[in-house]
Amino acid sequence: MIFGGAACAPAPVVVLEVPANYLSVGQQFRPRLVAVEGGTMPATPITLTDAAGNVVAPVGEPATFALPRVGRYQLRAGGQTVALTAVPDASTNYGGVVGIASLGLAPGVGDYLQQHGFAVRPLAADDSPPRLILVGDPRLNGDDSGHDLSANYALLWKQVGAGASLLALEPPSARLAAFWPMNAPLVAAATNCNGEAFGDPFDRGLVGNGAGDIATLLHPPLAYDLTHESALDLYTWEGVRLPRPTRHSGYAGCYPLVTLRLGTGWVTISTLPLLEHFQDARARVYLMNLITAALHRRRPVPASPGMLWIMQRSAAALAALPAAEQSHLLGKLDYRPAPDVGVEPAPRLVPQLGSGVCWQSPTPQRSGASLDLDYSLPPAGSALSVSFGPDHAQWPGAYVFEARGHGASEWTALSPPGPVANGQMDIALPATAGWSDFRLRLTADRGTPWRVCAMDVH
Repeated sequence: MIFGGAACAPAPVVVLEVPANYLSVGQQFRPRLVAVEGGTMPATPITLTDAAGNVVAPVGEPATFALPRVGRYQLRAGGQTVALTAVPDASTNYGGVVGIASLGLAPGVGDYLQQHGFAVRPLAADDSPPRLILVGDPRLNGDDSGHDLSANYALLWKQVGAGASLLALEPPSARLAAFWPMNAPLVAAATNCNGEAFGDPFDRGLVGNGAGDIATLLHPPLAYDLTHESALDLYTWEGVRLPRPTRHSGYAGCYPLVTLRLGTGWVTISTLPLLEHFQDARARVYLMNLITAALHRRRPVPASPGMLWIMQRSAAALAALPAAEQSHLLGKLDYRPAPDVGVEPAPRLVPQLGSGVCWQSPTPQRSGASLDLDYSLPPAGSALSVSFGPDHAQWPGAYVFEARGHGASEWTALSPPGPVANGQMDIALPATAGWSDFRLRLTADRGTPWRVCAMDVH
């Protein structure tokens, strides 16, 4: 939708963005008006009305809103309308008072779980093994523990090996895969990836499950490929399935959740984008259901001391790396589609790159889609190295490269690279220290897919 601007200024393409379409009653949210293709942002009032058309909250500019009661609403700005639904919040004693330790979990997520009966606290080195350890970011450096990356890994595997259950809400990035007990590759999830992640007990109590919109909301960008021979026995949730790859064949299917034994504890790794959609009331209830299931499942499978020994050796190898190399391990790739009317684009993890593996974009592609390389700590290096592969037809076309400093909100355009040879280029980074986020952003629509085979800092 195009709003009018000044007579001498270009009229920007403006999108009305909301954090979610399903919100809890009383949940505060802040809509945004974003200029997608430049120009001056016009002053546009945003109005909230209920299903009967009554104005609930007129404002002169974007501000904080809350839906006062259960029902349907509409948010309007200029010629755009976004449909919203208010649902009852979950009970404040949803999970019971159960102690949960956390690593790499955003404070807001922990606060919300505490408001609904879960007792969440950071994992400490002197803890006895907790019933459940909740990991939000597998890079394990987004917490207040005060430990470095290798110390957090050593602590994590020690606690799981002694009997704690671990629930990771995001798969580890390619660089960190060797330090996690999972050798099944990540692949793009099938469209019918429903499996054990989309049934009782995980979707119990969710509101707005018509026409498959829960599965649409939680559709995993990646799933585990268990179709090939595996060295691990992999277990799903009690009472649903028990996939156990044999020496001769794998276990076909699409698995956004995989559980395996480690020592006397358990490790469950999820690829569902729960934290990306945490503002959505349904995603929050799903997360609480997932935690509850992890806390109460039965454990009929023998302990796995061999896997514990492997992970302890991996943690020791990580600790032996210099600090600069440990920092280099913390990058991950996210794909973000171009903003659509009404919803801010959520990131999607990109499958592991390297060793001949290239990531291919969905198609068609709109201007504004991006591939983001995120380092939670600034890496050492002076250039962004990128490879598109040798097939010129699969290069991204019209694009720009941008960088952002650690904790900054504004992106800086990088100098155009020199001629590309065999799809590879090095983009010099400005001398300013502290670059931690990098992205490739399309500047024109594209009807065919494009791909990236490598994106790194050196």
